[in-house]
Amino acid sequence: KPPTLAMRRYLRTVFFAFAGCKRAYSDNFLSNWMGHLGPVLANQTLLDLTLPGTHDTMTYDLSTTIADGGIDDANWLASLLHQFGHLGGIGGFIRKQAQTQVLTVTQQLDNGIRFLDFRIMRTGGQWRCLHMLQTQNKAATYLREVRDWLDAHPSEVIVIWLSKHGSPCKNGSDQYPSVPPSAKQAFWKEIQGIFSGLLVDTTASSLSDTSISALVSRSHRAIIFATDFAEFTGGNTVHAFDGCLVDNPLSMSNVANLSLNGDLKTFANFSSRRAVDRAHGQFLLESMANSPPDSAIESAAKIRFLPGATSGIKDCAMAFHIPGMMQWCPERLFDVSQLTNYYKQSTLDAAYAAGFEFPNAIYIDAVAPGGLIRTGAQPLSITNISQICDIYRWTSCTSHVPSCSEGWSPSGEKAHSSCYDSDGGKHGACALAWQDHFKCCRDRDGEHGASAFAYVDTLLAVNVRRACANANPVLRQQCSSLAATLATRRTRFPRTLWNDVATGRLDDWPKQGTAVYV
Repeated sequence: KPPTLAMRRYLRTVFFAFAGCKRAYSDNFLSNWMGHLGPVLANQTLLDLTLPGTHDTMTYDLSTTIADGGIDDANWLASLLHQFGHLGGIGGFIRKQAQTQVLTVTQQLDNGIRFLDFRIMRTGGQWRCLHMLQTQNKAATYLREVRDWLDAHPSEVIVIWLSKHGSPCKNGSDQYPSVPPSAKQAFWKEIQGIFSGLLVDTTASSLSDTSISALVSRSHRAIIFATDFAEFTGGNTVHAFDGCLVDNPLSMSNVANLSLNGDLKTFANFSSRRAVDRAHGQFLLESMANSPPDSAIESAAKIRFLPGATSGIKDCAMAFHIPGMMQWCPERLFDVSQLTNYYKQSTLDAAYAAGFEFPNAIYIDAVAPGGLIRTGAQPLSITNISQICDIYRWTSCTSHVPSCSEGWSPSGEKAHSSCYDSDGGKHGACALAWQDHFKCCRDRDGEHGASAFAYVDTLLAVNVRRACANANPVLRQQCSSLAATLATRRTRFPRTLWNDVATGRLDDWPKQGTAVYV
């Protein structure tokens, strides 16, 4: 068939967006992937695609101030901590338990992210993003950054989910505690102004029937799901979709009770779930993010604030129920996120290899440059260190920095008394005032510190495979070329397993198979 008018406009947009970009497929691929894949995705709708997303998108810019409403089901405590939480280093500790991303929202979009988990709350009289803590800037500042990015990338469409804590259907004060409708609607009016000329028009475009090419040609490239829809938008159903249309089943296993077989079975069932959701106009979202056990957070707090609490590292480590892991307490949310990613890379890779369907979007923690997810032990949030020291031990008392035994290196840190090795071994006070214990870090920690998996490229490969399943002869060559490009990109950062019991990375646990689900 000859191309439709919408298709011709879309392809013209794509052509001018990339005219003169001789190396687009190597240097500029992820920032414009919808354009690059346009020849095969143009007739796909949003409910046909799988969008790479980030969980708690805005946590890269958290302050140390607890947000109003930042602690769910304890608004009185959130209000109290908002006023006094800066005292005693509480805010800094909570920030370690709240941050899930390091890339700015612009960098995330440049690296292929198209679903933004944009969490907001009116705190201190201003709308800010949050995850327990409020962001350093107002929410509108980040939204303007998104608008600027969209203006610079005319072939791309993004989905923004507005909520306080990822609850699609909570309304009123259950969603935004103590925020009057007038304040919500004033902020919605500001959002409409920021994205003027780019917001979806729901009277003309739908999730299930409007193609990507049509969304681009109509300049409906900012798709917003708004929770607390009636109060937040004032009933304006034109420029946003109701947040209740987000189906967020939270089906994946928790890192403290991993079941890769269970996770893979979830993917095996996505095809039928997508069909049901599509019939109801719903957008299927799946979280591959995780939180630590409460006891691990408690242990991390003790380690941070109480002398000698490193003696509890073993108890913290064992709360994750990973065989043999007893020497490392993941003290940051990033530690937990990257440990989770180590195992979830196997789920993503196996689901892709088995040809299973994927949801309309996945959101995940610890997204790294290149559209990768960090699976190694070096926290993405710490960039100014060359030495990783997850596993360590202290020397006996000495007056100078010693040479650590083979396989260990000195960190430069010293303590005079009451220090504990990561396996719980205790070192008491040195008898002589001029002597100290010196910390030695295990060299092996750095071997896979920055290991990562091709998260975005895997989801793009899913999109191409799906769109090309019944391609006409004209598209087959382009399908083959794009599939080969993505296969090559995925080989740069494949699923990588290793066996390091100390940091919970095992290469033969838990067991995972596909035959039973195929």
